[in-house]
Amino acid sequence: MSEIKAYVAIGASVIKMQWSFVDNIDCMSKYKLVEWKAAFGHRPIVCLEAWIMIRKEAGNKKLSVNHYFWALYWMRTYETETNAARQVGSNPKTLREKVKLVVGLLSQKMHKRVGLLPSNFYI
Repeated sequence: MSEIKAYVAIGASVIKMQWSFVDNIDCMSKYKLVEWKAAFGHRPIVCLEAWIMIRKEAGNKKLSVNHYFWALYWMRTYETETNAARQVGSNPKTLREKVKLVVGLLSQKMHKRVGLLPSNFYI
């Protein structure tokens, strides 16, 4: 439970979401779960499982869990890179580079869910 709690704390901080720990599989209330899913698309436990699948390769590419949350946020909201970067506390160039790498890793691990990126991929 401590891994999911720490993970939720990181994700919540990326989108500046206030939350209180609730002892359930997602570590948050139903109301906050709606807010989480609006930002990241899936329940925290599902997002954590996907991160676990790519974290070794992500570490090799100098990607952090924050970068993973940036990618989830961008894929869910599909905001312009300027707006998405402002929301997650980055700049457009860094956001673009990190999101592209994370999406590439996800597409390698979950090719049935995430299509392969074209060579001219831009966000």
